[in-house]
This record gives sequence, C-alpha cells and structure tokens, in this order.
Amino acid sequence: MIEEKLAAIRQMRVISERFIAGELPFDDFVAQMEPYLGGIFDPLDWQLDELDPALQDEVRFYSKFLGGEFGESDALLPRQRGGEVASVAEYRTSYAEEYRRVRKA
Repeated sequence: MIEEKLAAIRQMRVISERFIAGELPFDDFVAQMEPYLGGIFDPLDWQLDELDPALQDEVRFYSKFLGGEFGESDALLPRQRGGEVASVAEYRTSYAEEYRRVRKA
C-alpha cells in the first residue's frame, strides 16, 4: 500500500509541474489530480498514517488547493469553480509558490 501512495505522490508532482509550467489547463489539472485525492488518499487522514511528515504535508497541500476533502478550502479555487481567486493565472501563481515551499521542506 505504501508503494501505491508513493507512486501517487510522484504522479501528482508530475501533474503539478505541468500545471505550473502552463502545459496543463486548469480543468485538466483538476481532473488528473482528483483520482488520487478521491481514491488512494480517501479518506485523507486515514491514508496519511504510513507516510513521513513531509509527505503528509505535501498531500495535505494538494488536497487544500483542490478545495479540501469537504470543500473547506474552496475559496482558494478560481471564481469559475466558485472560489474567491480572480483567475486561473492568479491561482497558478499561488499554487506554484506554495508547491515550492512544501517541496523544499
């Protein structure tokens, strides 16, 4: 099970890097991330136990920036998705900044 989770994290990194680089439209980014957060890492808290703290923080970051497990952070999403962020470009910038911070930790 741990190998499946580590593989999922590696895939979410690839997806994130493509999104940050502008190679992946927002809707495709969300569609590609959701199976990992809604599958392998669902329910989130239960699925993080095996991971070291840095990886737990990374997965929580992905969840948070995609609206959270129960929509608790929907405000971080672009307005087209009902959030408070003005545009996809603004979302991409804040996502990239937080992604880099979490990955350096």
